[in-house]
Amino acid sequence: MSTESFAASPTLDATDKTVPKDAFQKAVQPGQSNIGKLLKFPSNIDEVGYWVAFNAAEAKLFKAEEFTKSEIRSTIILPMPGNIGTTYAQKYNTEAIGIKGSLGAGASGVLSSGSVSSIVNKMSSITKGDVADATNTLAFEFVEGATSAVGLGNAFKGAVAAQGISKNPYMAVMYDQPNLREHQFQWKLIARSKADSKVLTDIVHAFKWYSSPGVNQKNPHFLDYPEQFDIDFKQGTHLHNIGPSVLTSFNVQYHAEGKPLYYNISATEKAPVSISINASFQETTIVTKQTIDTFGR
Repeated sequence: MSTESFAASPTLDATDKTVPKDAFQKAVQPGQSNIGKLLKFPSNIDEVGYWVAFNAAEAKLFKAEEFTKSEIRSTIILPMPGNIGTTYAQKYNTEAIGIKGSLGAGASGVLSSGSVSSIVNKMSSITKGDVADATNTLAFEFVEGATSAVGLGNAFKGAVAAQGISKNPYMAVMYDQPNLREHQFQWKLIARSKADSKVLTDIVHAFKWYSSPGVNQKNPHFLDYPEQFDIDFKQGTHLHNIGPSVLTSFNVQYHAEGKPLYYNISATEKAPVSISINASFQETTIVTKQTIDTFGR
């Protein structure tokens, strides 16, 4: 994924009227230090027209819908990266199910609609009736097992190979599960003022703070889950919608120009001029037909 550069002018307060209205439909709540307020870069991002908002909220297991206004703890708004996309990946396993598995496929209908007793009856009927039609194959498996048990397995295999035949493994492609989607974002952010540089420091601090666990206040032997993120695109109607996600990796380079460049914040304080950020998110729920239709996944 390519990295684009974005420059900014001094940041605006979250109450400024020039801030995109859509960004504040979900209010932020106060927190510690710079955590809990709205952060955006560049400050004139409302004039750009394309941006992505990262809304941090308390982690909730199996949450598929977007977080509500009251659940969001902080919002970070950054430019839309040059590359935006997603992957829909499914996991299948290739297995040799054998003749018994092939016969069992005949009971597929009852598995989806029948009761436990009907499923048992169906399987019983297979062993009593259907197997009779596959006597030769089952006898083959019996002899193969018997010869292996008495140490003649290789001899049996040799005899079969001499006939130029091989047992049909009845290969099948078995569906396993959908893979959880992952999304990567990359930016190169260049501050044009001391205020910009401070905002970049706050953004980095917010991402690393919300992606980290906390020590449980009631029992220090446990850790509290990091926050999850609700990710929204400006102009995202025709894009995919990203479900609640966890920030699995956050990388920041403070010398994005390949050399140290700093603003003199004060006589004793300096802040980086240019930084690069790489953030990797993973959704916490699978994509199904229902979430595609309901949430636009």
